[in-house]
Amino acid sequence: MHLSSTISFLTTSLLLLSTTTALPANDQNRRPCDKNKTRKDPLTSCPLEPAPSLPESALPPTSLTLRHVLLGKGTQNYTCANTNSPPVAAGALATLYDISCQVTDPNSRAKFDQKLIPDFLKNFSKSVQDLLPSTASAASVGDHYFRDGTTPMFVLNDGHFVAAGKVGGCAAPSSATGNENGAAVDWLKLARKQGEANGGIEEVYRVHTAGGRAPAACSKAGLLTVDYVAEYWMYG
Repeated sequence: MHLSSTISFLTTSLLLLSTTTALPANDQNRRPCDKNKTRKDPLTSCPLEPAPSLPESALPPTSLTLRHVLLGKGTQNYTCANTNSPPVAAGALATLYDISCQVTDPNSRAKFDQKLIPDFLKNFSKSVQDLLPSTASAASVGDHYFRDGTTPMFVLNDGHFVAAGKVGGCAAPSSATGNENGAAVDWLKLARKQGEANGGIEEVYRVHTAGGRAPAACSKAGLLTVDYVAEYWMYG
């Protein structure tokens, strides 16, 4: 086939393809099936519709859309000036796991809140295996740490992150699992700091906490770490 004939054939084929696949003019800006498409957590593809309700508390409510539900396991950190001085909060450090599949399943939800949150403090590796035996959630999806004394960071493996600040807090329920130092650490509402996010996360709630409470007085000078677990509900 000559070059001119080949070009003519390809041009005709492309024109035919465009006329058979183009949307009608009044449909150019419409995305079919949006209303019926199940919204999913991009980290694990777990369905987020119908969205589970944020655990009831005295925290300010949200009007935003649920993006992720993550489990954080790590330490609440404190500094001690000297022996018998009161510990001063110095942020936290935690590994994040996606538990969106579990919180959207009513059966898993009940089991998780009643049994596995406390278990994560006692035997974390066994709890992960029991809860997340065959899902992508069994691998960590990101990290939580503090950039400075008032800026908690949530950095996810997909490149999304949010730098936040505290906008509300309340004591954990009496049913929460504490430690030898007292009740579990508080529940919090965090909001994105201006211009400090990538991925559309605007608000983060720390709920269903376990552990993390520091003793009333330090036993020695230096850094004090206390094990904790919490759920982080992310909205955007």
